Amino acid sequence: MKNNNMKQRMYSVCFSLILVVFLSLSKSYGQTTIISATGDGGFENGTTLAANGWTGINGANGGWYFNTAVVSNNSYTFTPTGNRSLFFSNNSGTTWQYEPTTNTSGCSHFYRNVTFPAGQTNIDLSFRWNANGESSWDIIYVYLCPTTLTPTANSPSGSSSTPTWTGTGTPELIGSYNLLSAGSGSIANINIPASYAGTTARLVFSWKSDDSFGGEPPAAIDDISLISSTPSISNDSPCTAVTLIPGNCTPTEGDVLSATQSYAGCAGTANDDVWYKFVATATSHEIIVTPSADFDAVWQLYTGVSCASLTGTAICVDDYVEGGAESTIITGFTIGSTYYIRVYDYYTGYPATSTFTISVDKPYLLNASLNGTTVTECCTKLYDSGNASANYSNSENYTVTYQASVGQRIRMTFYEFATQANTDYLYIYDGPNTSSPLMFQWSGTPSYIPDAVSTGQYLTIRFTSNNNTNDVGFTADLKCENIPPAPGLCNGNNPASNSCSSSTQICDPNGYCGNTSSYFTPDLPGNMCSGCGLFGGSIENNSWISFTAAATTASLQFNVSNCANNLGIQFGIYSGSNCTGFALLTAVANTTDPQIGSQTITATGLTIGNTYYIMVDGFAGDVCNYTIDVIAGIMQGNISGASTVCYGQTGVSYTMNAAATGYSWAVPAGASITSGSGTNTITVNWGTATSGNITCTATAGTCTGASDSFAVTVTPTVGTPVFTLGATSTRCQGAGSVTYGATATNTTGITYTLDATSTAAGNSINASTGAVTYTAGWSGTSTITASAAGCNGPRTATHTVTITPTVGTPVFTLGATSTRCQGAGTVTYGATATNTTGITYTLDATSIAGSVTIVSTT
Repeated sequence: MKNNNMKQRMYSVCFSLILVVFLSLSKSYGQTTIISATGDGGFENGTTLAANGWTGINGANGGWYFNTAVVSNNSYTFTPTGNRSLFFSNNSGTTWQYEPTTNTSGCSHFYRNVTFPAGQTNIDLSFRWNANGESSWDIIYVYLCPTTLTPTANSPSGSSSTPTWTGTGTPELIGSYNLLSAGSGSIANINIPASYAGTTARLVFSWKSDDSFGGEPPAAIDDISLISSTPSISNDSPCTAVTLIPGNCTPTEGDVLSATQSYAGCAGTANDDVWYKFVATATSHEIIVTPSADFDAVWQLYTGVSCASLTGTAICVDDYVEGGAESTIITGFTIGSTYYIRVYDYYTGYPATSTFTISVDKPYLLNASLNGTTVTECCTKLYDSGNASANYSNSENYTVTYQASVGQRIRMTFYEFATQANTDYLYIYDGPNTSSPLMFQWSGTPSYIPDAVSTGQYLTIRFTSNNNTNDVGFTADLKCENIPPAPGLCNGNNPASNSCSSSTQICDPNGYCGNTSSYFTPDLPGNMCSGCGLFGGSIENNSWISFTAAATTASLQFNVSNCANNLGIQFGIYSGSNCTGFALLTAVANTTDPQIGSQTITATGLTIGNTYYIMVDGFAGDVCNYTIDVIAGIMQGNISGASTVCYGQTGVSYTMNAAATGYSWAVPAGASITSGSGTNTITVNWGTATSGNITCTATAGTCTGASDSFAVTVTPTVGTPVFTLGATSTRCQGAGSVTYGATATNTTGITYTLDATSTAAGNSINASTGAVTYTAGWSGTSTITASAAGCNGPRTATHTVTITPTVGTPVFTLGATSTRCQGAGTVTYGATATNTTGITYTLDATSIAGSVTIVSTT
């Protein structure tokens, strides 16, 4: 009984020998005659179309008839190969013709259903025919159509080859024939598309003619043959064996479909064996056959100097059932000798999936012989010292370095790993020795081990075990591969890092773009793991970004596109310190399932100013482009405070409302920050500053966060009022209303007041205009004060008004009348008056006319 859990066997080519001599290397391949040229296709099974499995449909232009002897028309002839052939006639089969006297357009058919065997994709239709006709009007057509479609008489017509028939489906025209030169006919060969294999279709022959004259004769057909076959396999015998190159990094693809048996199998039925050969390059090789899902692979090794006479060995490998890889390490090869391998499926017939891959590798054992050496071969297997069939030993400490060519790197892929937990370790270093950076350290039975991929051409492996208890150890492939180009800048931002320890630091993830390049290699630092609560999937090509939290919540939308394998990526946000102590802050599903299109992750409870990690990995190593949009988590903030201040104002406060770890303020020239610098609130003295902006940039750690600019208008100091009438004026008693207006620079308004004595005497003032209304009896001094409002105000000025009383009526010293003698000479007539500012005197006109004069001042 076979099983799926057997430890791999090792064989020695100190073989038991079985001589196998291939006396005949000729083989036949799967082939089916669907229509026989000597039977139903040659119309030899009866005297009617129906007797031969055909259905005839005659059109208006005539019909199909059998001839048992040669038919002829002009210089054309057509002779049955056997007892009969088929020809077209418009006179009930009397002659092979379609034109004389009157023509009637039409189309006549004969057809049958045919089933094409599955897998037989080489499908060949041939028949013998003769016809003249006319261009595309009088012609033989051959169609394949669905069995749901039945040919209809007289369709197609005219010059068209597209018929309108009864039922569903579309006919496919596979051949058209006419205009042969005179003679006995020709052979038509049609290769039918492989897509018909495994289907049933309707094969239709048609003769179409129109109602004008063409060239005689019409169609004649015989020897219809339809044969399908399975494509031949090139390596179906030892002498056509495909050459394998030991250590080739790419396994060779194979297929047993249509292969045939060379001889009886060593296990199961070898009805479908195929052959390979290789030249041994080492004394030990591992042969690996990896079948497809429904293929139960068996392989056997042969030796011999001639492909026609091989010696079979006792090495017949069939450990697993369908889909299980059959691999075995064989020792005892002679370097330079040629060996043959045949591969087949265990069961009779062909497997549902017939493909497989095969490779010949060179195995190494990490033991004392390999310890301290450097392997320069690519594509090798590495086993622990116990090889494929036994456990490693106690107290081991072995190291080996693998070296690739310049420009290449080493990829180590594990197939098996089990050591004594926490005592026996496998260490993998990224470089030429154990002083190189440690990539991985494995012990026990990890649920998943990612590929170890060097960043350069060296990879060093060390295994240690303690002095008690051991296990089956490990099996790994080591292959060289070209180092892909490192990702470049994307929209100006640096690419993510291949290593957490050098993660690309970004302050604002918004707009960041990158891709999951195949350049990246697995990196699992600290407690990072795959298939666990930190990362639900497997890690193949992860890369790292770190960012500084600018808010307590971060919601990032990943926009994933242009995936090479159309799978997607996985990603998460992590807390941690120096790439250790990771905690996943977002949903584990985003690290487990492939994410493609636009997907959002949210991390809460962040500390502003702390560093967090974003890890991105291609699902199953897929290479995708991505961009990041920050949905939430961008620091927001605005400045508040007085938007208008007075020139030189002091003690003005301004506040930035962003939650941050630091604040950087700037004020206009001439102003100064007197307190709060570095905090979210500052106090400003405006000094000699004029209008300008106060700015603040909030920071989160070393990253710039929210920034705002706040415009402040500085208003100049108000000027001292200046009265239009000056500082003083004089008014007469009873002057009525007088306005004492003033102006001032930078004022927001001037108000006027009157001194208390004046107002107590009944005088009043209009406070907004400075208009004073005096009482009739007021005299003395009044003071008007103008107060100009504005910055650093108010500023005041006064105007003093002297109100003079009303002048009295003059009283002459000599009274109102007096008498003088003629010739009295000079007489002074002085007078006095109260409140006068001066008295002037005049003389009446009569006196002046009489030559009397007066001094006006006395």
